[in-house]
Amino acid sequence: MSIYPPFVADQGRTPFLFVSYAHKDKAQVYPLINQLHDAGIPIWYDEGIPPSTKWLETIASKIDTCACFLVFLSNNAVQSENVKNEIIYALERFHKKEIKFLPVYLCPTNLSSELKLSIGRIQALLQFELPQDAFYTKLWDEVAPLQRKTVESPPLKIRKAEVEPALIPVERPTPSLLQESKTDKEILKELEELIGKSIPSTATMEWNTVGVKFEGDAIVRLGLYQCGLTALPESFGALKSLQTLYINNNPLRTLQESFGQLQSLQKLEIYNNQLTTLPESFGELKSLQTLLIYGNKLTTLPESFGGLISLQTLDLGYNQLTTLPDSFTQLLNLQTLLIQDNPLNDRGKKSWTN
Repeated sequence: MSIYPPFVADQGRTPFLFVSYAHKDKAQVYPLINQLHDAGIPIWYDEGIPPSTKWLETIASKIDTCACFLVFLSNNAVQSENVKNEIIYALERFHKKEIKFLPVYLCPTNLSSELKLSIGRIQALLQFELPQDAFYTKLWDEVAPLQRKTVESPPLKIRKAEVEPALIPVERPTPSLLQESKTDKEILKELEELIGKSIPSTATMEWNTVGVKFEGDAIVRLGLYQCGLTALPESFGALKSLQTLYINNNPLRTLQESFGQLQSLQKLEIYNNQLTTLPESFGELKSLQTLLIYGNKLTTLPESFGGLISLQTLDLGYNQLTTLPDSFTQLLNLQTLLIQDNPLNDRGKKSWTN
């Protein structure tokens, strides 16, 4: 099972928390740091290294500027050269009393002689020995000074999802009107103005791409990875030939009703954004086969969701869903469903089981 980064790494704000971990432990680490992030702690981890960036220089720069170095230790971690190098580099600042150094043991761990000498006497948290609530409380006490002032200080517990207000039907413009008003190239220009940079043409497209692929005058693939988007232009629904859309790791809060007019869309990756709801028109994406919407803040899905008749792969993990729409059982072509880390109630679990 794929495990995706739960949020966009913090960029530029200080003070912030640097998180070091072994990738083999991300199933344990991601839920923990996601709770800290949701509680207002600015966090940088290796998700925040853009493509084509020098890895070691970025790591060193972030350790040089962090206020606290949090390392998740395990037998996987102590065998990772990256983790060991990060520890050694961070210890230089720790011994100069420039940063806090916080080791967290995920499990009983066999430290090498070198690590015993360097971190063996530093006070650590033993997650595997503490009840969950006690561990969260101790962890929060260590990192709370980094909390953004604009966020109230909540305890690190799973939040109850708020009840969404009833959706009000919106009269949508017809596709023909939208298509007459904007060409694909004009919509691309709007996007470039929104993100403040050009979107280059590219022959290959992956999850972390910023680029566009045309067939003639029509956009067929579009990558908008980590572009700072909070919303898409209203004209976006006029991209009638768009087949693949990657829009991961943006602070995207909403999708407009015209999004449902992307009738050619087959693959949509829109994880690690800030979406709380989807438009009712979402169920009109009849060609959609793959939907990865992991790591948002969805509390509900529209009843139209069952209209995704071509959907085969769906990842709803790490949202705030308490229930699923009755129409969920209409997804007859669905082959893969990931829905971990949602506070589903009995009704939601029943829909999932069905």
